[in-house]
Amino acid sequence: MKTAVVTVTREGSLLGQKLSAILKKYDNYQVDLYVPARYAELIPGSVPYEKPMSLLIKNIFSERQAIVMVMALGIVIRMIAPHIQSKLSDPAVVVLDEKGQHVISALSGHLGGANRLTSLLAAELGACPVITTATDVQNRPAIDLVAQEYNLIPEPQAMVKEVNSALVNGDQVTLYTDYRLNIKAMPNFAISAMKDFQYQLPAGNDRQVLLTNKVLPGLRNTLFLRPGNLVVGIGCRQGTEKNQIEKVLQQVLEQAGKSIYSIKCFATVDIRANEPGLTGLAADFKIPLLVFSREEIRQAYSKYPGVFQHSDFVQEKIGVGGVCEPVTLLACPQARLISPKTKQNGVTIAIAEDDWRWSGSVPEALNT
Repeated sequence: MKTAVVTVTREGSLLGQKLSAILKKYDNYQVDLYVPARYAELIPGSVPYEKPMSLLIKNIFSERQAIVMVMALGIVIRMIAPHIQSKLSDPAVVVLDEKGQHVISALSGHLGGANRLTSLLAAELGACPVITTATDVQNRPAIDLVAQEYNLIPEPQAMVKEVNSALVNGDQVTLYTDYRLNIKAMPNFAISAMKDFQYQLPAGNDRQVLLTNKVLPGLRNTLFLRPGNLVVGIGCRQGTEKNQIEKVLQQVLEQAGKSIYSIKCFATVDIRANEPGLTGLAADFKIPLLVFSREEIRQAYSKYPGVFQHSDFVQEKIGVGGVCEPVTLLACPQARLISPKTKQNGVTIAIAEDDWRWSGSVPEALNT
């Protein structure tokens, strides 16, 4: 996590030095310490800045995932206010007094991780953490944190706030899930299996959450949490446009009744690794594109006899009998093919489904 520690006073700069040392003990923090230029000689390795501090904050706000500010909370509010955009993109902002007695989660408590960072620093310093988000105060499960912890994509994003509001206001929230979760039910938070879901609509201020990759249209007051457990294999003719590939993809997903937000990777053959239509599609959706050699595809045909369709035409052209089906299981060997090859306008697409696990572990192929 790219983190900036910003100070304004001599005492604050010394505390900033201590905070930087604390965070650098953790592998996931890359820390820069910014101190006023006149104190830079006191703090080896610090980055000096000249006033006004507002210019520094303007320059680093969108470039850091977390900003720790040792100064009065009022100063922080005035400094960051012009740059706040969205809880989805704003950095975590944590504020400390220069004595290190209080650690305040000021911005992006949940998604940005400010609450977590506040708790960490308070524990290290023996300070008092100040966290004001309602779900934390009431010890309720914040649904955006659940999504973050288990690598789930909320859909629609606007419903997250409504679900959290229902949780803290005592309205009923029911989570239906296709998968096992390490989450406890509470008086107004029930957990049921998706097989028990009756396609009902919540009444009044009640809300429901569906953890599934299935597309279920027409549900109001419902938040979907999408697990990344679909692998999409794609083959195409050279020069196929991105829009054409996307059109076929949308059709195949619709036929399968699956959400595009549950795709964890695309997969293809080596001779299409740099195909603009494919790489552009992956870039647009921010989904990794895994590439497999023709030798690996031949081995997949041998490993899974009778599972994949075979095309003599494709065999003659590229040396293997198909692409889209075998690459899905190469990308995720424990998956099962749920949508066999669909061919349209020079594009072939197949979908395999992995058995998602709450641990967040991913297939070995996705770690490469």
